[in-house]
Amino acid sequence: MFPTPLPIGWVVAFTAAGAIVYWCKWGPDTLRAYGLGRLINLLPVSSQTKRILEPLVFTALGCFLGIGLMQPINPTQAVTAGFAWVGLFGKLKRPG
Repeated sequence: MFPTPLPIGWVVAFTAAGAIVYWCKWGPDTLRAYGLGRLINLLPVSSQTKRILEPLVFTALGCFLGIGLMQPINPTQAVTAGFAWVGLFGKLKRPG
């Protein structure tokens, strides 16, 4: 039996949840997306705005790439797509 696909709004919400979980766990000082911080630093906005923009852009990219590459149709696949985005394009700073 095939599962009924979720509406796109729910797919986006579950994928975003998967991406933001790791951001919340490690925070902006430990978890970085390759090149994202440097791109955001080029914007002519305050440092506080940059700190707000980084997780929003990180999550939006996670949704875009996670849904585009994995095409999830149920909540488990959508959350996993968000996790996969972090695994593929994120990096952790080494302690010390």
